[in-house]
Amino acid sequence: MIRTEKNIVQGNATGEKSAEHLFSLLKKRIEKELNTLTTHDSKLNQTRIDALNYVLKRGLPNKKQKGWGYTKLAWWLEFAFSEKSMIPSSPAKYLEMLPPENEFFILVLNGVVQKDFCKLPSNITITELKDLKEDVLVDILNKEQLKKNTFAQLNCGLVKNGFFLKASANDFINDIDILYAHSSENKENYFNQMHSVYMLEENCQLNIVERFWCATGTHFSNTVSQSILCRGSKLTKYTLGSMASSNERCQNMHTEFIQQKDNSESKLYRFYFSKGKFKSEGTIRNNILVDFDGVNSKSDTYSISMLSKKTHVDNNIVINHHAPKNTSSQIFKGIYDDDSSGVFDSCVVVKKHAQKTKTIQKNNNILLSSKASINTNPQLEIFADDVECAHGSTIGELDQNALFYLNSRGLSKNAATSLLLSGFISEVTKMVSDKAVKKELFADLNKQLNL
Repeated sequence: MIRTEKNIVQGNATGEKSAEHLFSLLKKRIEKELNTLTTHDSKLNQTRIDALNYVLKRGLPNKKQKGWGYTKLAWWLEFAFSEKSMIPSSPAKYLEMLPPENEFFILVLNGVVQKDFCKLPSNITITELKDLKEDVLVDILNKEQLKKNTFAQLNCGLVKNGFFLKASANDFINDIDILYAHSSENKENYFNQMHSVYMLEENCQLNIVERFWCATGTHFSNTVSQSILCRGSKLTKYTLGSMASSNERCQNMHTEFIQQKDNSESKLYRFYFSKGKFKSEGTIRNNILVDFDGVNSKSDTYSISMLSKKTHVDNNIVINHHAPKNTSSQIFKGIYDDDSSGVFDSCVVVKKHAQKTKTIQKNNNILLSSKASINTNPQLEIFADDVECAHGSTIGELDQNALFYLNSRGLSKNAATSLLLSGFISEVTKMVSDKAVKKELFADLNKQLNL
């Protein structure tokens, strides 16, 4: 039995120029890399060659392609990017951005792990990609699920920086803070490729808090993150901000891939604000891919976008239920002001043998400006008949009657607006259990709400 359902709500689409100019710049860079790779025959080099040839053959996405109708690729055409990575003279100062109460941390500066400024528990090991055995690195880069993603393949072909983090079996690991910082000492427009891998062995639990901070300047960041959850493992991952934080001319392309085995659990939290310590001001594209390869597993994804100016956040999500008795949920909240815009394009695929699947997609949005826009498209593709699947999306504005009522009870317009918006996103904020993250989250929320 095959059932396909779509629920499409469309706001104002954003304009987009041709990507030909950017592709011509990338083509030169790719051809240069191919000339280098072909000088030495190895499995790794062949993997990179295949990835780059895919990009050359496929080209860059355009608005006519599925899933790319509303992301402003044209903004990426204006710069010739450098891949030089200058390390600042005093990396230690960046650690001041992390909460002092958290004991364990990793500093990634301009795409490079700063080993002298990392502190990890004994049950965690971290290895830079360049130090991995070739067969291990080939297996990481050669994932079939990423081979149809142009930017993941670009990352595969060009990436030099990254790390492999392994959490030991049968352990609970407290919060590990990872700060990704882009230094102002790197003056050139920077083209950043980075790849991180998290391996959770059986029955371990790992909590990660990612924070992104960028100095003023322009850069294009194309990153990939892979999480491998073995039997009985649990991953909680908070993401505050993005690499497109310093101004509207910064771009962040991120691909998140999660593989889940039997009885595993993943929780992703993503927060994007145009104000605050870990703000986002540029163009952000999130590709989230979750594969259920085992039974009795669960995946929850939560997100809040509170955007202003010309900030753009595009969430493209694919959840593949390959096996039975798994549960997935998505709750995305968006508040858009000024000329900001967002995309929620999510597809949950329930395969024929994935009986007893439970899934829900929920996307709610408020537009505070006539120039703001959101395009939302939750989809279900169901090939099984014993399932519980639901989806929905809404676009609206603040309730004027509720505002009037609160004003009549003595609240100012700003206070009343903040109260209503706080209630709107509370479905997500109440799910945050990490005290340090919740403290930072509400500090940035208060700045966004002008409190």
